[in-house]
Amino acid sequence: MRDNRRLVLAILAAGLGAALLVAGATAWLRHRDRQGVAVAREWARLAQLPASAANLTVRRAGGMFAREFVVTFNAPLLDINAWLARSPGTRGRTPRIEDGTETYRIRPARGAQFAEVVVHRPSRAVRIRVYWS
Repeated sequence: MRDNRRLVLAILAAGLGAALLVAGATAWLRHRDRQGVAVAREWARLAQLPASAANLTVRRAGGMFAREFVVTFNAPLLDINAWLARSPGTRGRTPRIEDGTETYRIRPARGAQFAEVVVHRPSRAVRIRVYWS
């Protein structure tokens, strides 16, 4: 009977440990994504992302001597338009338009060498790409 209790306790402890590990990893990934969005916004001089932004992804590349962030999301077109108008990097800029896609080349900030926002209007998808090297 004691062996059964020990086994049950060991299983419960292992389950709790796994749950804490998953929760910690998830929190760390969310923090990393928020940090990537913040850097991309700062380098491209962009306003806070629309509250309706969905399907947010953050991809980072590079190492010690170069860094790139690509942030993508979807939002309603009205929200995207308002966001572009609020953003110092895109406000008043004329985008290059090709096949329903608007590309805003932005004068980057904070020492970044490149910043752009691409809006694919048919799919309501936005891609922010910035890099520093």
